Amino acid sequence: DGTISANKLFKNIQRTWQDRQIQNNVKVSNSFIQAVAGANNWDYYFDQAKIQYLENPKEKVDIVIFGHTHVPSYYTTEEGKLYVNSGTWVDHNTDFPEATRTFVVVESGKKDLAEIYSYLEDGTLQDLKPIVSK
Repeated sequence: DGTISANKLFKNIQRTWQDRQIQNNVKVSNSFIQAVAGANNWDYYFDQAKIQYLENPKEKVDIVIFGHTHVPSYYTTEEGKLYVNSGTWVDHNTDFPEATRTFVVVESGKKDLAEIYSYLEDGTLQDLKPIVSK
């Protein structure tokens, strides 16, 4: 019948996509097809961060933090703005095995900074920027 649902949480999400974007205050709307096609492409999230915030002249944003993809990433734009994806806090990350228990630290000041780390089993921290930067 054309129903696309996510555990009945978003019944017929494709039919209510535009309304959902309005409810979520999406800055620059995109189509349901674009969003679904991009969901498994990790660069899509950076592209959306640029469109929605980092390169949107109506927004005054220097850092976008995202997560839940299980794939940590750290992008710097030509203007020095940041997109950081925290990845996941799970102990065994099947999507990105070399980075488990990952998190972002943000420091706000004259210049906002963001760092990304992995909490290792021995209790130490590993700086993930050299591994996940693009």
